[in-house]
Amino acid sequence: MTIGHAHACPEVLGLLLTSKCNIKCRHCCNDSHPANSESASFERISRLIDEAAEIPSIREIGVSGGEPFLYLKLLKEIF
Repeated sequence: MTIGHAHACPEVLGLLLTSKCNIKCRHCCNDSHPANSESASFERISRLIDEAAEIPSIREIGVSGGEPFLYLKLLKEIF
């Protein structure tokens, strides 16, 4: 049995907009909670999206964090 070579190409860009969250879940792997106010800037997110647009295999952008919906204004500007 022969296994061929596969080329790994990213299909999904995962954006973590913020570490801020309005709740503190025990199971959170991002250390997101109300006191954590670390967030990506509009400029950084825009640059990452522009760079990802140059990668033909990327077909999806996922938004996560913290709680990205605490930043609706930023989401509206980006998307």
